Amino acid sequence: MEKRKTTMQLPVTTSLNKLTIDCSKNVKVGKLLKMILDKIHVAEEEYHYFTLTYEDGNKIEKYLLHDKKLLRQVNNVKKSLQLTLKPYRYPEARTIPLLSDKCLELLYVEMRNNIYNGKTSMTYNNLVTLIAMEWLVKDENANNENIKFEKRLPVWAFKRYNQWSLKKWKNDIIIMQNTLKQTHQIYFNLKHYLLLAATMTCYGETWFEWNNICFGLSNHGVCLYYSENIQNPELFSWQQITAVERKKMKIKMKIATRRSLAKYSIRFATKVDAKNFQWLCRTLKN
Repeated sequence: MEKRKTTMQLPVTTSLNKLTIDCSKNVKVGKLLKMILDKIHVAEEEYHYFTLTYEDGNKIEKYLLHDKKLLRQVNNVKKSLQLTLKPYRYPEARTIPLLSDKCLELLYVEMRNNIYNGKTSMTYNNLVTLIAMEWLVKDENANNENIKFEKRLPVWAFKRYNQWSLKKWKNDIIIMQNTLKQTHQIYFNLKHYLLLAATMTCYGETWFEWNNICFGLSNHGVCLYYSENIQNPELFSWQQITAVERKKMKIKMKIATRRSLAKYSIRFATKVDAKNFQWLCRTLKN
């Protein structure tokens, strides 16, 4: 006679400020992440949107590494370990590399879904953190199916991540940053700029202030220039954009310059890219 499989349950209490999970003696280490993810989804259905904080991720790390001390605490019925999930708090980009692949996958999927579904505002810091996590999570090692089969931001980053050490990558980015400061002849694609900004943030480096960057259009697409080295930055600065309109993957813009009112239309490969670009234009406009 087959043994009947029983579904393990985690006691969960929710409020407007936190979601608490009690890890009872029945919790197995390998299933802890999946169960927490399930409970986060339950909380979302109740209109409480929670995400793992860095501290919670660190606790889960210890479970995944089979920390004997914590395992004894889990097996102690009288003193069970509690994991608290706080709303709208993502880990800072510079702390992300300290987490394991499984924790990164969990954080990445939830943060990406919340941003793309409008549950979390697409601020610059959130966007940078999301992109920073994308190149840290490796497709071929991903356990979460959402990571393997859904469209993600720049693919070339993973290839470079595997070929060069992080130290070498950091030095390359610093060289590019200094080159951009010295001349306006160099340009970066918008995706590449966001990825580089995310990478620099991970290492705790200071990226450019928005006011020092000018955007222009060329045959290669959107270009970035350092405004201090440009004779007439007002001719193509996004700061003077007057209108932004998006229809699916196409962006229409009106930019007011001292000479004329310029109109531009750019088509993107995905809706996500178009949304990100629209957000960027509105941020600079405001």
